[in-house]
Amino acid sequence: KVQRRVDLMTEEGIEFVTEANIGVDIDVNVLRANTDALVLALGATVPRDLPVKGRELNGIHFAMEFLTKNQKRLLMAKDGTISSG
Repeated sequence: KVQRRVDLMTEEGIEFVTEANIGVDIDVNVLRANTDALVLALGATVPRDLPVKGRELNGIHFAMEFLTKNQKRLLMAKDGTISSG
């Protein structure tokens, strides 16, 4: 199921950079200069807020909050019910 989601997002134009050590393998300034949006994601299912600059800005979300809503949107039928895929 994960690969299906990755494929859908890739088809929508999202480029994934995985297993990258930001600041070592890839310069974050290069990423920022060449993208419309940048998501740094780490693997955890329970959110933990971080005291980082800009955390309070609009558009900053916990990953699981976003992914759950996005998955529901992808599975939503035209009549408003959730399909099983």
